[in-house]
Amino acid sequence: MLGRWKEYAINGHGNNKKLKELIDADPQRIHSLKYTILQPLPKHLTINEILKEEIKYKNKLGTRAYGLNLN
Repeated sequence: MLGRWKEYAINGHGNNKKLKELIDADPQRIHSLKYTILQPLPKHLTINEILKEEIKYKNKLGTRAYGLNLN
């Protein structure tokens, strides 16, 4: 998780394509963004279990249809 958050800290978009497009179009927009950890997960989970949790939140929050998630 730390590695992923470092990417957001470095460039503001963490290599998220849609977020990068928004920031490239309006660099000041980066100052209005908020990033949130929705749920810390135990270290023993497999990558598939982690992805399952991520997908659950993307579906619940509608981030594919109304947000910045393309995957």
